[in-house]
Amino acid sequence: MKNLRNFMILMLMLALGASSVNAQDWAGSVERVEYRGGDRDYREIRPMRGSDFQKFLRYVKDTSFDKNKLQLIEIATFGSYFSSEQCYEILSLFSFSDKKLEVLRIIEPVLLDFRKAEEIISSFSFSSEREKAAAILLHGRRR
Repeated sequence: MKNLRNFMILMLMLALGASSVNAQDWAGSVERVEYRGGDRDYREIRPMRGSDFQKFLRYVKDTSFDKNKLQLIEIATFGSYFSSEQCYEILSLFSFSDKKLEVLRIIEPVLLDFRKAEEIISSFSFSSEREKAAAILLHGRRR
């Protein structure tokens, strides 16, 4: 699965015009801490590490078109998780609310917390958009 993800990332970067790129440069790795105890196995999944997230954010910011930015974000969700603060930072890269809503729909399945939900919702200009954003976040909260 990791090889498939790296392959997809490299193909996208080549399509965007990058001559050579290491997928781990921006995709980062999920910090997973596995615990084994008693009868149950479980793992704690953490958001993308800060330095990896900053690289990822820089790549998204430097990408020319919103369509390509959305593709990068979608690819990153294949193997990474985001905190609500990171989600807010990603949303701040987009000017138009329709693109912000699209980003929120992409990130919602891998959003680990809802601590900054109020800030995420307030990043939308109109009340109808804020309602749509709240509905997207509420869907994730019900999982």
